[in-house]
Amino acid sequence: MPFVKIAQKNEREVRYWASTEAEAKRSVLNCPNMTEGERRKLIRIMDVFFETGRFRFNKEKFKSVEGESDLFVLKAHQLRAFGTYLDPKVFGICYCVRKKKNKHRPEDIKNAQMCKANMKEEWGNGQH
Repeated sequence: MPFVKIAQKNEREVRYWASTEAEAKRSVLNCPNMTEGERRKLIRIMDVFFETGRFRFNKEKFKSVEGESDLFVLKAHQLRAFGTYLDPKVFGICYCVRKKKNKHRPEDIKNAQMCKANMKEEWGNGQH
C-alpha cells in the first residue's frame, strides 16, 4: 500500500504508511482530529531526527513501546504516532491513535504491531 512522505530534510525523511490508498489520502498521518498545535509538536520532534539522524529518547516526546524492540511512539499531547526505522535515513509511521490514559491499550499495541509488520514487509519488497 502507499507510503506518503510527510517531511524531509538533510537527506532524511519521515513517511506515513497506510493500508489503503484512500486512508493515506484522508489526512496527515491519519491521526484522529489532529490539531495545529499537535501537528507542530510532531514536526518539532521530527526536526531532531532530521538534524541528528536519531530521535531523542524522551518519555514525553519519543520512546520505545514497552516490550518491543523496534516499535516506537511519537507523542504530541494526546496523539500517539507509532512507527519504526525503515532504514537509517527513513522513519515510517504506521498507526496513530488519540488516547487519554498514560498506558497504551493492548488493542492499540496489537494494531500498531500488525501495521508495522505490513509496512516493513512492503518496504523490504521495494514497494515505496
